[in-house]
Amino acid sequence: MTTLADSTDFSKAHKRQRTYKACPPELIAKYRGRLPDVLVNTWEASGFQEFSDGFLWTVNPDELREVAADFPNNFQTEFIDVIFRTAFGDLIVSHKGKLYHLSAVTMRSDSLPDRLEHVLALHFGQKRFLDAIFFLNMFKKGLKRLGAPAEDEVYALVPAPAMGGDITADNLEKAKLRVYLNFLAQLQSKD
Repeated sequence: MTTLADSTDFSKAHKRQRTYKACPPELIAKYRGRLPDVLVNTWEASGFQEFSDGFLWTVNPDELREVAADFPNNFQTEFIDVIFRTAFGDLIVSHKGKLYHLSAVTMRSDSLPDRLEHVLALHFGQKRFLDAIFFLNMFKKGLKRLGAPAEDEVYALVPAPAMGGDITADNLEKAKLRVYLNFLAQLQSKD
């Protein structure tokens, strides 16, 4: 049974991990065959996990589906499965078997390689991608100043870049995950 821990690059990049919540067996059964085995196997073996002091989180897809659906995209809500989220509220989404990155920092939506193993090795496993795409360096500064985000928190950029704020660690504040993502979605819907 292959899990996230078996991804060499991912494991090297995210040495600190902890289970923050158990995954119910019915959720494992629901998503087996719909989502990549490596992810569902990880839920089964270790529950939902937080990596690198809250930089990256595996999540229950059912809990963030509606939030992801509020972001401007052409996704059909019933096929949205949020599988990861970052400390900034970025969402990694599976939609009809394709993977996407919905950035709460830049408010962009980009496609990712279709195989989760490639995303783990490159995007989540290589420092240059973690810095360039997911703002790892900014996270480290926020972590030092604010402490780790809790399960229901994010590092929010205040003011949000969509309102003219700068993407800098000096503008980070802790906020509630759902409240902040709903706020960003509302900003985008007004554009």
